[in-house]
Amino acid sequence: MDDVLLAGLRARAKDPSQFVIVGPVLSIEQNALMMSRPTPNGNSS
Repeated sequence: MDDVLLAGLRARAKDPSQFVIVGPVLSIEQNALMMSRPTPNGNSS
């Protein structure tokens, strides 16, 4: 997850070319996104 945060910080920098992310990924984290299914009447609840 740190690599994603670092990439975001680098992307928002005034000059992203001044920053390089180096080294191996230290961990892999499983992430998921859950969304509710709409009901037949169009409401999500």
